[in-house]
Amino acid sequence: MNLKILAILALLSVVAESSTSCPSGYYLNGETCVSCQVSDCLIGGTMQFFTCDNPQINAHWQYSSGFSTTTCDGSTYVGLYADGSSISTALGITAEHKGITISFALAVIDSWNLQSFIVTADSKVVFTRAYYQGMFSTAGDGFTYDSNKCGDSDIGDGIDQVKFGFNHTNSMLSLMLSSTLGASAGASWGICNLAITLMECEVAANGDCIQNRTSATNYTELSCSNPVDSQFWQFGQGYRTFGCSGITYVGNFAKGGYATTSYVNLTEHQSVYVQMNLGLFDFWNDERFFIYLDSELVYNQPISLYQFDGASVCYQTPFASSYLIVSTELDHTASHLDVNLSSNTQSAASVGSWGICDVQLFLNECPLGKWYDGEECVKVCPGTNSCYIKKTRSCGYSYNDGIETTCLPCDPSCKTCNGSLPTNCLTCATSKGFEFYAQNTSCIDCNSEHNGAAAALVCKARLQKGAIAGITIGAVAFVALTSGLGYAFYRKKRPQLVKLQSVASTASPSGNAVSSVSVPVDGVHHLHTEGGLISPSGTAWPPSNDKFAVPNDKIATLDKIATNDKIATNDKIASSNVIPI
Repeated sequence: MNLKILAILALLSVVAESSTSCPSGYYLNGETCVSCQVSDCLIGGTMQFFTCDNPQINAHWQYSSGFSTTTCDGSTYVGLYADGSSISTALGITAEHKGITISFALAVIDSWNLQSFIVTADSKVVFTRAYYQGMFSTAGDGFTYDSNKCGDSDIGDGIDQVKFGFNHTNSMLSLMLSSTLGASAGASWGICNLAITLMECEVAANGDCIQNRTSATNYTELSCSNPVDSQFWQFGQGYRTFGCSGITYVGNFAKGGYATTSYVNLTEHQSVYVQMNLGLFDFWNDERFFIYLDSELVYNQPISLYQFDGASVCYQTPFASSYLIVSTELDHTASHLDVNLSSNTQSAASVGSWGICDVQLFLNECPLGKWYDGEECVKVCPGTNSCYIKKTRSCGYSYNDGIETTCLPCDPSCKTCNGSLPTNCLTCATSKGFEFYAQNTSCIDCNSEHNGAAAALVCKARLQKGAIAGITIGAVAFVALTSGLGYAFYRKKRPQLVKLQSVASTASPSGNAVSSVSVPVDGVHHLHTEGGLISPSGTAWPPSNDKFAVPNDKIATLDKIATNDKIATNDKIASSNVIPI
């Protein structure tokens, strides 16, 4: 080969390699390998910024309102920031990793009123938390302001030790810290001791390595009858249980309480559905319960429980307690899902709290707005008595027990049904290999082993119908591509298919009396050109007066099978009862 060509190929090989990887000490920024500097590059382990004892300006960070510091409760924070202010950076990463954990001290200064502090990574929200007056109160009643630590001397402040994590494998990390504070909020924030740690594992929302669950299409955890502490869940106020009206909740969580979990290696799906039993204890006055899925707020409802006449259901007399079945859903296709539960209650556990049990996650084959009918996602479920099962995004059947009507799932073998048993099928998912068996209204899976001669015959008929369809399609294609003698040759060579008509008895050809015949209960009859009709073994049927019955709509083929049950001695039946296909 020409030496110039070899040189060009070698150069192209180097360029191609450099477009996907970089040498040691460099990170990939777009399509360029950039030298890694200590101040702007993560090379593994933990990188720290803005120490609380003396934070310094860092040239690799951008400060939308300039760099400034403030002292609060003995520590020095980068801040005060408000009114859309942010700090951000872009860091190269040379080490292989699966996740990132970030921690810092956040000063929540002056009058916050459910505004949120937000962290985005690569333009995606990876942390958000709402703050409010009294959230850090040591009094524990939710009505006493936090003690003043900095800022306005008349308003309390709080310090939150934040830690969270997210999955990440890229060679660049763009990070931004900001808030939803407006110009008139009279509040601000600052940070110090910011640490960024590369993790060799996938991480949960709390920043710890995730332990894998057993793969499934739905999950139920924290049972209402006997919940147990789970390695997959983290609880902001520790794992605890609380009994109320025969139900055991994981709770009584009050102000600052939360529950979070992460699901990894999820099977393929188009949407998720989350449901739980939410226990509400004692005094709630329009406080809210929040559900976040992958940092997206999907449930945000006010709750009110007031004094009532009578005994307390389970805790603080004379206040009410109740529970809700809470559910939400989201279009979702990723293999990872974070679930975060919290509230904005300002009460201590003795005044107002919450708990959860029977937390369920369903991974569904259809996106929102469509329903699985056993074969595909449809906008409208088939069948006259069909209905919609929201938690699985699937079609079911309506059932009335005399008191109420509910929507129940069909047996997995049915496409439509009038009951939950495998013998309550109305139609089958034929595109997935199921065939309807009328004798016991069930669907037989012809892709797997089936029991009984009748089931075998149903699937055999399916195969022959498929063969006929294939022949028909082939004939159409053949005609489209050929003509004249080619078509005549096809007509001569194709299988000779006839339909045996009429349930009534019909006479066999003269001189060819039938002496005996075995006819299958349900199946296909076969004509043999050298010995008359040969049928599969089955129920014996003695003829009478030289006649035999032919089941309606059965297919006969000129095809010999391994039996010796012959009728007649020539190659045809009465012409009035033979109809070419």
